[in-house]
Amino acid sequence: VIWYRKAAEQGSKDAQYYLADLYFLGNGVTQSNEEAAKWWRKSAEQGSDKAQVKLATLYYKGLGVTQSNEETVKWSLKSAEQGNAEAQLLLGLLYKYGLGVTQNYEETAKLWRKSADQGNVQAQFLLGTLYYDGNGLPQSYEEAAKWYKKSAEQGYVLGQVNLAHLYFDGKGVSQSDEEAAKWYLSAAENGNDAAQF
Repeated sequence: VIWYRKAAEQGSKDAQYYLADLYFLGNGVTQSNEEAAKWWRKSAEQGSDKAQVKLATLYYKGLGVTQSNEETVKWSLKSAEQGNAEAQLLLGLLYKYGLGVTQNYEETAKLWRKSADQGNVQAQFLLGTLYYDGNGLPQSYEEAAKWYKKSAEQGYVLGQVNLAHLYFDGKGVSQSDEEAAKWYLSAAENGNDAAQF
């Protein structure tokens, strides 16, 4: 902590980022969302995409700062433009629900695809839901199945459940009770109540 603080005070954006992390987690220091916000802001202002998305998340949840959708948009956009998958996911959520921006499913889809292509399991699952419902993208059970499967194979429980449903109903995939059972079992083992039922 001492060395992170020294480097952070001398302007190292990486040290500022990690010092903020320590405050956020209460690791070696007294937990403080306000201190985390202060140091992530310093790092974010120097262009750290990781700090920008952390700061955006604090604004989104109102932790250590006053909740602000506009600030969430501002910082997640800066981070997303640098290719940060977590920021692309968050910014996509803002567009989906029209928080701080005009609701736009097409923009949501574009951002979640960028995040999903980088392997973000939550974005893969959510992209699947857009295809399933036909929001911002042409409705396609096949595409929904493809993206649910990508998230399911990485252990994302909601992807496993939705993929199991598709196999059970034969939507977008060949109907298969065996595949449905396999994915329900995976989700059940991950603690999902619906799959256990």
